[in-house]
Amino acid sequence: MKFSNNSKMKITYHSYPMLLHTSFDKENAPDVLPFVMPDEKTIKKVQANKGFQQLLPTIAIKNTVAGKNATTNIYLSDTTFQKVEYDEYFRNTQFRQFFTSSIKPKYGTILMKEGATYVYMLLSKQETKGLKNLDGCYIAVALFIRDVFLGFEEGVITNNGIEVNQTGIYNGGMDIGGYISFVIITLSHAEGKTFKLVECVSEKIISL
Repeated sequence: MKFSNNSKMKITYHSYPMLLHTSFDKENAPDVLPFVMPDEKTIKKVQANKGFQQLLPTIAIKNTVAGKNATTNIYLSDTTFQKVEYDEYFRNTQFRQFFTSSIKPKYGTILMKEGATYVYMLLSKQETKGLKNLDGCYIAVALFIRDVFLGFEEGVITNNGIEVNQTGIYNGGMDIGGYISFVIITLSHAEGKTFKLVECVSEKIISL
């Protein structure tokens, strides 16, 4: 699924509800989050997808352990979005940088135009072994437009690259590995950047 972007998009919980949903902990998380599914087929896929079902509850647990909302939220300007999505030199450079540096566990959202939002969770090797009984660093990525679910992908990052699970849910012609790759490239580019406070929401956001 391809998106254009606009750096003038106002960030609010109405435009980006997943920003709020990833800030919950075990004490204040609602029993059911108000997602909208595009069709009955997608509903069945989501209900049967263990990785997606565990994504937001695990984020809530991590917020509880941290004692605060510890999300890493990123907003992509039009210029940066174009680089992440289309610039092969930029993509390859950030990809190499990600794999040659120490992988740091983090989770949160990546915000784009028209409410498009990636929710992501990248676990450490220790967390991956404990929670998933897998070797490497587990990563899960879900794509929304506002509160409408579009897709999901999960996999494990190893020394040899990314092993994408065959549990992905794809809409709009996204290639296998596309969701994870977008998030990895964005996280690599955001490394070391400074958070900013944004009007209308309480979460700190890295603006790229």
